Amino acid sequence: MPTAASTTGLSSFSMADAEVQAALNVAEDPAAPPEERAEMLMEIARGLQIKPRSARQLHDAVDLYRRALTLVPPGFALLTARIRAREGTAHQGLPDGGVEALLAAQDCYEQARADLAAHGLPEETAEVDMNLGLVAQALVGAHRGRIQDAIAHYHRALRVFTKEIWPREFAILHNNLAIAYLSIQATD
Repeated sequence: MPTAASTTGLSSFSMADAEVQAALNVAEDPAAPPEERAEMLMEIARGLQIKPRSARQLHDAVDLYRRALTLVPPGFALLTARIRAREGTAHQGLPDGGVEALLAAQDCYEQARADLAAHGLPEETAEVDMNLGLVAQALVGAHRGRIQDAIAHYHRALRVFTKEIWPREFAILHNNLAIAYLSIQATD
């Protein structure tokens, strides 16, 4: 006989599966414009990332982002960049992804950065820079990155994330920079 705790976990898992299936159904609806279908998939994937109950939800989010990218029509560079940046955060958050997930995240961020810088909000580009710094810093531990790259990404993000306008991000970046600078001697 299932306990209350086990049935709660099962129903939460079923709800996530239902959300993913609903997103896929929306993506198949030919009546909706493709860019709207792509945005819907992106938002549902983001929802899966907010408080994932399992690594599977993050993998599902990656799949939804990739599916969304196939729907984006030519000429929607900003939407493509936003989806790629979000996909990068999903890869970065995978607890079972290891170095391959970090490299996939880095690739997503690098692909998104130029179009975000050209067409998006400055804080979107700065967020990508901050995430690139985090990925670069994590890759240093796996001997697949350079700490100087992480530092450069953080400094670029600080051009937007100022103390006055973005105090939380400013503090996080300075904390990350302190850790990066302290690790230089150990890694180089």
